[in-house]
Amino acid sequence: MSVDDLVIPIYNDDKSERVWILALPYVRSSELTQAESYGKGMREIITMLMERVNSLRAPRELVVMIAHLYATGAEIADGSSERILVGGLENVALNDFEEHPDYLASGHIHKRQRIKGTDWARYSGSIMPMSFAEKNNRHGIDLLTTDRDSYDVEFIEYTPQRKLIEIPEEGTVPIEDVIEAINDLPPLDQENPQTMSYINVRMAREEMDMTARKKIEDALSSRHVIFAKLQSVDSNPAQNIQGGRDGETGIRYENLYKRDPMEALTIGFIRENGVEMSDRQIELAQMVIDEARKMETEVNAEV
Repeated sequence: MSVDDLVIPIYNDDKSERVWILALPYVRSSELTQAESYGKGMREIITMLMERVNSLRAPRELVVMIAHLYATGAEIADGSSERILVGGLENVALNDFEEHPDYLASGHIHKRQRIKGTDWARYSGSIMPMSFAEKNNRHGIDLLTTDRDSYDVEFIEYTPQRKLIEIPEEGTVPIEDVIEAINDLPPLDQENPQTMSYINVRMAREEMDMTARKKIEDALSSRHVIFAKLQSVDSNPAQNIQGGRDGETGIRYENLYKRDPMEALTIGFIRENGVEMSDRQIELAQMVIDEARKMETEVNAEV
């Protein structure tokens, strides 16, 4: 793929106006082996694209970049899976570009926001919540309308058809309070299954067992909801942050990478669900581990 493949002119109906699109796909760190760091490598790519489009566009023609990257300072929802996906190394500083597009629409971060330190770059965010941690975010799309050398951004909000419900909203409560809250939910409407809400039930780890799960499942069976998750929560918040106690089923994050992947998955599954993985789940997990090791070997071979 050449630079010109990523620089795309877009015309209006009568071709009297033109906007330039810089289409920057997600770039893996393994594809930037010559760069000093991932962030600097990405900045070099953006600079290269800007130099190319500047050599092609007429004065005052707009440049819009569509990218997939993690911008330094982007805000991520607490408890979101983005922390695992994003990590901390593959970030790109955008606040000090001398030559930058007129507008940057980036994907990767689920929360709608302007990218810190800029007045030209933003995340439109995911169209709908990707996890319970994002249920209070505003979701939708940004409609960008250009008019010669200016543009306007209109946010079109989307209200998900299915709500996300957590019981309780914060912390944990006894199983009796959980059941009472479930009984207050709307009754099952079999004529409209498409409007059923997703529900996440939070319970203290020491109270979660198969009996509690059975009580919750029985109570939910007559409610207009889909049982999405039973979340195990430590009573001590510090234990949650550190990833658990140093016991038989506990594991701290700093020790995670020292463990066999299957052992780490097994421990995590027990901590999250209160039960052991089934034989089929173990088989599927091993397939994923084997495939990941294969991909890692191939990447290392290319480097």
